Amino acid sequence: MPALALIATIYGVWRPRDVAPILTATLRESTMMMMIIGMSLLFSYVMSFLHFSQSTAEWVVGLHLSKWVLLAAILLMFLAVLLICIFPGIATGLPDGVMGMASVR
Repeated sequence: MPALALIATIYGVWRPRDVAPILTATLRESTMMMMIIGMSLLFSYVMSFLHFSQSTAEWVVGLHLSKWVLLAAILLMFLAVLLICIFPGIATGLPDGVMGMASVR
């Protein structure tokens, strides 16, 4: 109840019909966050059940790379993810670079 009073004070709304859009938006955002958390838990369970991380670790160890080459590969992957997050145009232009302009049609 104190949170509702705080919302009413901040937004200057005192009638229930004025508060309804705020509560609807809050419910929508909370539901979205809970779906993201739930799907990430499901994803981690499936990856653990399939022993994906253990198999990947065994594969990387089987490559017999030096520690510096492995570190460079990991840093390049992190850089790629960071660049895709910062520059979304890279992610949307990636199919054009791989498949050519024919994929646009």
